[in-house]
Amino acid sequence: MYKLVVFLEKNADMTHDEFLDHWHGPHVEMAKDMPNLKKYVTSVPVDPEESMYDGIAELYFESLDDADEAGESDVQEEAIEDSRTFLEQVPADRMFVEPIVQLDETR
Repeated sequence: MYKLVVFLEKNADMTHDEFLDHWHGPHVEMAKDMPNLKKYVTSVPVDPEESMYDGIAELYFESLDDADEAGESDVQEEAIEDSRTFLEQVPADRMFVEPIVQLDETR
């Protein structure tokens, strides 16, 4: 499993709540249609005023080829266009990682 981690900064003219309303509303609904996407997790800072980022998105794919296919999809193009309406920087800071679970007591 591979994970794309995206670090989000809201547009300067938006409040944090406006940012979350758009991100967790229409943007997430759009992203759910991305081909090969297996899991999508959003994280928000407990104290957004003291955080470097306004949110982190984690998109999980079975393979890097699956991620590449998703990145070339029409849904990805729509998501990038939509990102311009609520993010300061498009594309946002991002990286692909291969998670290695060292401990998981959540189950």
